[in-house]
Amino acid sequence: MDVFFLGAAASTTGSLPSALRAISKNRKALDWQLQSLERTHFESVNFIGGYHIESVAEQYPQLNYTVVADWQHNNVVHSLLKAPLSEQREALVLYSDTLFRPKTVAQFADVSADVVVGVDSAWLTRFEQRSDKDINASEVLDSSVFENIDSDSKVEFTGLLKFSKRAVAAVKQISSDKVTNLLSLINHLSEQGLSIQLFDVKGDWTEFNSDMDIAHFILGTKSETLYRLYPLVKKSHIGEQVTFTVKQWQSNPHHQLEKIQQRFKGRPLVVRSSSYAEDCWDESHAGGFESVLNVDSKSEAAVIKAVENVVDSYINSDSIEEDQILVQACLSEVKMSGVVFTRSLETGAPYYRINFDDQTQSTESVTSGSGAHLRTIVVSKKDSLVVKHLESDIQKVLRGVAEIEALLGYDKLDIEFAVDGKGQLHIFQVRPIAVSHKNDFIDDAHVITTLDHCVQAFKDEQAASLNVVGNAAFFGVMPDWNPAEIIGVKPKPLAYSLYRHLIVDKIWAVQRAEFGYRDVSQHQLIRVFAGQPYVNIRTSLNSFIPATVSDEAAERICNAYLAVLKANPQCHDKLEFDVAFTVLTPKFIESARKRLSPYGVKESDLEALQSGLRDITQAAFYRLTADIDSIETLTQSRNDILASNAPALNKALLLLDECKKYGTLAFSHAARAGFVAMTFLNNLVKMGILSADDKNSFLSSFNTVAGEFELDATAVAEGNISKEDYVNSYGHLRPGTYDITAKAYWENPKQYLFSKACANQSKVVNNTCFELSANQRLKINALLESMKLGNDADQLMSYCKAATQARESVKFEFSKNLSKALDLMVEFGKSVGINRKKMAYLSLENLKEYRLGVKDIAGLKKVIKSNKKQFQLSKMVELPQLITCVTDFHAFERNASEPNFITSKAVEADSVCLSDEPQALAGKIVFIEQADPGYDWMFAHDLAGLITKYGGANSHMAIRSAELSLPAAIGVGDKIYDELKTASVVRLNCGLKQIIRIK
Repeated sequence: MDVFFLGAAASTTGSLPSALRAISKNRKALDWQLQSLERTHFESVNFIGGYHIESVAEQYPQLNYTVVADWQHNNVVHSLLKAPLSEQREALVLYSDTLFRPKTVAQFADVSADVVVGVDSAWLTRFEQRSDKDINASEVLDSSVFENIDSDSKVEFTGLLKFSKRAVAAVKQISSDKVTNLLSLINHLSEQGLSIQLFDVKGDWTEFNSDMDIAHFILGTKSETLYRLYPLVKKSHIGEQVTFTVKQWQSNPHHQLEKIQQRFKGRPLVVRSSSYAEDCWDESHAGGFESVLNVDSKSEAAVIKAVENVVDSYINSDSIEEDQILVQACLSEVKMSGVVFTRSLETGAPYYRINFDDQTQSTESVTSGSGAHLRTIVVSKKDSLVVKHLESDIQKVLRGVAEIEALLGYDKLDIEFAVDGKGQLHIFQVRPIAVSHKNDFIDDAHVITTLDHCVQAFKDEQAASLNVVGNAAFFGVMPDWNPAEIIGVKPKPLAYSLYRHLIVDKIWAVQRAEFGYRDVSQHQLIRVFAGQPYVNIRTSLNSFIPATVSDEAAERICNAYLAVLKANPQCHDKLEFDVAFTVLTPKFIESARKRLSPYGVKESDLEALQSGLRDITQAAFYRLTADIDSIETLTQSRNDILASNAPALNKALLLLDECKKYGTLAFSHAARAGFVAMTFLNNLVKMGILSADDKNSFLSSFNTVAGEFELDATAVAEGNISKEDYVNSYGHLRPGTYDITAKAYWENPKQYLFSKACANQSKVVNNTCFELSANQRLKINALLESMKLGNDADQLMSYCKAATQARESVKFEFSKNLSKALDLMVEFGKSVGINRKKMAYLSLENLKEYRLGVKDIAGLKKVIKSNKKQFQLSKMVELPQLITCVTDFHAFERNASEPNFITSKAVEADSVCLSDEPQALAGKIVFIEQADPGYDWMFAHDLAGLITKYGGANSHMAIRSAELSLPAAIGVGDKIYDELKTASVVRLNCGLKQIIRIK
């Protein structure tokens, strides 16, 4: 029997582009059809085609080819008649862009008749949501004319035909002018008296109309998918298998045992689940069923026990009798194992995400979540081979994964893999990602173009800048003013523009210059890449070098800082602790010499740095009151603005201007003072003068505004403060200080202010007493004298208390202006038909343009629509927390950040990820992304512990946790947070600096 593939281009009468697309389909479908044909004996395999047939011949040189030169002007029968049909052999004819199972082809070939016609009685329901267009384009015939098939007489012709020798002779006599398609050919042969036999494939086939058709056809259960991929993969290895159903096992287990022993000949086994419920397109039950590793194949008892364990795990399956058990040889000498998602799980963006273990020889540490040192690498599909600089073996993994994507014509896959000691890539599982990304769809080309723009912008930023020294510009989301903590990694336009206006445009640099550092106020602190705000670390480091240091010395110091950071990227969120020196510390010269001298900093540079930092630190102890006294003016101006008759938007903009003038500069000074204070406390602990418990006791010995919040809650519960006064005092707070979509406490007082926990609040916050011992006071005095700072222990501790309190009280006060401005923007939005969610997509500049008449309401709504689209694109683009080179835009590792542990306590408790819905928080370890002060309300719920993704050692949440002696891990970073947030029980041991997932 000969096989004849009718290339789609051979019968296409449409445009050349459509023919070219058909050629591409031919290539993918042929891979699978040739595999199917290998299971049945054929004399020859032929391809009949027209447009660009040479490209098919190049890829499949083993086939015989017939060129139909005039394919554009003729029909499919004309092409068939050009084929080398032999009257001495039967002929199997099929379209080259259709797919059939090997079993189907073999059964079809065995049917005896002059003409065997492949039809589908399940054609209307072959796959879900089949379009009317596709149904109307189907080739349909009336089955009752030939043979009674229970399908209401109508069946779809699949393009699959078999001709007997007699039928071949009849076909060769046909004129393509009179018989123009295969259906009319069948009718003609029937009229000639040839026997026609229909063969019903019953929906078990596909035609390659869309990129998902092959994937839907090939991806089945775990064992079915591996079996179908097994003969085709060249860049990876899929192990041999023995597969049987639960029903087959239960009816004859010894038969299955014999097959296992014959196939694997004493090798250790892995007995795995392969349930129909496990790898569905719409949901995944990954990990829901049992797998057993290292099973002794020589022991029938061990094999039986392993199989029964898997079967028992199917107890709740709806298809238990048909569910399968997959047996393969167990892989030894595992160098690396893990899972690849071929699209971003959250958004479907074009990235590979590889989570892997290269520390143990386990093949299930990633899937089970039991690995202690798992690594995660994210790679853009634009240039996946750049991953080599991160981990060379991952390059090999991605080549194998890309091959599977190409074979399936589908790239939303979840693939389990391992690399053995010889470097061979093994594939254990291929399944579709069971997450819909319809609401997040952005064309891949837009993501790639955006990355190109980011790369160019990064290159442009490398140029030297006026009054900014340093050879390279690095960017991070968590250093300095930490946008990740305060407005989030991907803020909406209004939140970002408010933050920029109030702080990071100019105020931050003005404060540094007033404090005694270099004046870099001509430069922006924040640079946006793909809608994601990054701190320009070179600019930030410049702003921490004393103004008294010469440009030449500053250049060397800044370059050394950058080199330290590049060598220790995990320190990017602790820039002022572990990279730069921003205040004078004990044994400064020794510490600075050890850190900076290896990178070319001279001894004279260190002395100049020490002198400048001493001046700054000395001044800090005495300037705090003057630096923050403008906050009193802010209070009065706010009251005047709110009492005025100005329109809501005008009031909002005035409040923001006053906030910038009198509030955020004062807060910047208070925040800097708070940092100086915390640096001294940490150094006293480091030197052993104070213990960690002493430090925590000191911080618990006085109240900040947040502590007063809880004390006032107790007073409300006891009837000593009215609810109205309580709301007036704290109602401006909101979870997301800059986020207009986050409701202020006054909008939901029951949740934030008068929850059951608050109503029953009886804990007194200021319940500790702290006093330096005589010995501690003596040591601190000696230390301050050695540093030539001119103050004593009591002055230092008083300053630390005042600075810590000022940081919180000034923030509390300036946020009243900001929060009220947001309220007024909501009011303005309502008046013009723009709800608060949509208002979030306007920038402050857009609102100013409206006030000036540059934009009208229609113009604002147009901006909202455009910015929403840009925000969706921002969500799709994945970038690292730290960017130091161009390749970081395309491939980066999610480094496990070193968390900031608060207290030395240990706690094990149920965990919960905070959401907008009412939750029971008492006694639980709470996970929250941003360490924003607007979440203070949750402390009233008697938490067991706190874990945040973002936030520094001196963040609000760190101070708040220390004040309450609450065990916390602040700023654990993407990797740790994402691994732990789905846990149900967590152990947080701050003393040992451990976070352990219990279950």
